Amino acid sequence: MVDYELEKIVVDLYRENKWKDIVDLKDTADCFQKLRLLWVWPDFDDLNWLKNVITKKNVREIVSIGCGSGLLEWLLQKHLGIVMIGVEVDRKWWSSGYSPPLFLNTIHFIDEENDSFKILPSQALLFCYFNNGPAFLNYMNEYRGKMVIIIGPGEGRGSCTDPAPFDKKFLDLGWILESAREIRNTKDYIAVYVR
Repeated sequence: MVDYELEKIVVDLYRENKWKDIVDLKDTADCFQKLRLLWVWPDFDDLNWLKNVITKKNVREIVSIGCGSGLLEWLLQKHLGIVMIGVEVDRKWWSSGYSPPLFLNTIHFIDEENDSFKILPSQALLFCYFNNGPAFLNYMNEYRGKMVIIIGPGEGRGSCTDPAPFDKKFLDLGWILESAREIRNTKDYIAVYVR
């Protein structure tokens, strides 16, 4: 039987709006418990770095494609002081007893017929550990905005995503790497692209 102690702690802190305490939990649990909630666990230096980047570009809303539980997005929303919108598929899975809890209030389930959510040019896009190259290309071909944030593994991390943070696809699509940062010496990176 799997122990969900970290999940219980995070849910309690979430209910109490103690997001800073959640950020501080980054080194307290085994890998499985962490990955159920977050693929990457940024610290305050990472969050401050991202806040500086998006403030310079006057970003006020970020749409996270494949947001999962939305915990990372909720932490970003709290620290960055911006609107975070999640996009996912399969509400039935995310409402089941097998999924982790949902933390973000605004999640659009795009596979539902009644969801007509559209990404605006004023919104930045976020892909964190996204792993669907064809879907990514569809989003990028339709997106008219000016900033894309990619979070995922760098070389030697032992995991893969599509797109990867430093994927050649970005140059091919006309995007320029604005800034990048390793997250807490984990070989995971945040890469910010602009056009």
